[in-house]
Amino acid sequence: FKVTLLSDGTASYSMFNKYYNDENAENTYDTYSDLWDDFKAGNVKDLTTEQCRALTYVWVQDDDIDVTWVINRIDTIGQTNESIKTKINELYTSNKIKRYYLDQLWNGLSDDEKAQLKKLYHIGDAFAEAEKAGKTPMVILGTSNSSETDLETYITLIKKYYGNDYAYFYKGHPAYPTNAYPEKQALLERLGVAELESSIPAEFFYYFYPNIAYSGYGSSTFTNVGNNPSKAVFAKGAVEAAKFLKGKAAGLYGMGDVIQF
Repeated sequence: FKVTLLSDGTASYSMFNKYYNDENAENTYDTYSDLWDDFKAGNVKDLTTEQCRALTYVWVQDDDIDVTWVINRIDTIGQTNESIKTKINELYTSNKIKRYYLDQLWNGLSDDEKAQLKKLYHIGDAFAEAEKAGKTPMVILGTSNSSETDLETYITLIKKYYGNDYAYFYKGHPAYPTNAYPEKQALLERLGVAELESSIPAEFFYYFYPNIAYSGYGSSTFTNVGNNPSKAVFAKGAVEAAKFLKGKAAGLYGMGDVIQF
């Protein structure tokens, strides 16, 4: 039978890199390959344990199951270990790993279709006032509600640092719509941060307005917006922030190092 694995975003990359992105990747692969063989032989029955979760051994099943993994980016997985990196490239070349993302959708649209998309999502409406005032929009990326630690502190700091040259917008995670959290909406209003529709992919704003800036909690969006001038990563030190920014120019990045101000 055939299995198609659809990436769920950052979690898929984090899980893969947790097991297969260090110098011990080959040993890890062998360990989970043996676990898979034990499972097939009926020696492993409890699939709820950490070592038997599907995400930990699914990558060793290729010899037995026709598995295709659909992900957003190739360059965010297995880049530390050369042998794993080579294997990933081989799987990508052979279509065992397939890349589908918004940029491919975008590049396939005509100018008229892009205009319709912009109208459908009211994307132009969000930044009209900022453009009229001569300010650059900065989109603050949210995450799961429970993981948005010190949101008020980070927004306050970033507004102090970048000042009035920017107009500030908050874009919630699609799984945690901002309108489901009235206390967060009240916070954003008090801080002078406009709310963007959570269900819209954050990359769409960049496609229509490539000069906007991004900041916020760790997100795959940072690596999906080309040479966009990302400004800050919340709740991460400089080393971790650099993984999201991938060497792109940034100002107050790694804000986990400077939360006391």
